[in-house]
Formats: sequence, C-alpha cells, structure tokens
Amino acid sequence: MLLSLVPLLLAAQPKSPLIGAWKLVAYTHIQPSGEKTYPYGQRPTGLIVYTENGWMSAQLYNENYPTKPVNLQSATLPELQQLIRGAAYFGRYTLSEKAGKVVHHVERGNRGQSGVDYVRYFKLDGERLVITVRPEDQQVLGRTGTTEIVWERGR
Repeated sequence: MLLSLVPLLLAAQPKSPLIGAWKLVAYTHIQPSGEKTYPYGQRPTGLIVYTENGWMSAQLYNENYPTKPVNLQSATLPELQQLIRGAAYFGRYTLSEKAGKVVHHVERGNRGQSGVDYVRYFKLDGERLVITVRPEDQQVLGRTGTTEIVWERGR
C-alpha cells in the first residue's frame, strides 16, 4: 500500500527550474577594474544539462574550436592550441533554490577538475539562465573578478 503512494509523492515534489538542456549564449569575465574579457570569444558554443536525478554536465567551447576531427599525429601547433580552448565536466549537483545557488560537484573534467566543487549563483529570466561565479569562488580557477555565463533553454 505504501509503495503505491511513492509515485504520487514524487510527482508532488516541485521540479527544479534548472532541469533540462541549456545552450551557451555568452561567457563574460569581469575584472575587478570593470574590464570585460571573453575567454571563449564573442560567440561561444556549449551546453549545460541538469537532470531530475541530480546529475549535470557542461561543455563550453571557444568560437574558433575545431568543427572537424583533428589528426593529433599531424596537427600543427595552432590546431593543438585550439583543442585546449574548451572545457567539459560532469558530476552531481546540489541546488538551493531560495539562495539562488547551485553547486557542481565535479567527478571528472578535461582539465583535471576531479573532486572540485564549483559554486554558482543563478537567476532565471524567462528562457535564459544567468550563472554568476563570484570573486570568492574564482580561486579554484586561479582568477579574480566575476564571471557571468548566459544560457538559453534548449528547444
């Protein structure tokens, strides 16, 4: 009898507004001086996905990231340098909706991020998700300043 109530109880739980796939629109780093830089270029590409069962995955790429396979045996130095201009990681996440905070608990990433917690603050604006990385949370990345990452809900 109790087991038959489980689906009803789960359905009654509020769904996280982050669940789904989001396409990268902009990635802006703001120095303490106010100067803005665009580490992934003016038109970055990428995707972040949040699942109902607490998993997330993020991929961010420079606008000039190769769109065709690169032969690592014969690649030129500039081609190889372009390959490191992307970031990808996955893991679990915890959400504090009232605080507007999400923490990415990285299990594995292409930059050796295993075991790192990325603290992010978020705001939803219609179909846009704006994630902010505050100065105190930049230290894990070796930076100062603030980063603003804008995502648009995938369709």
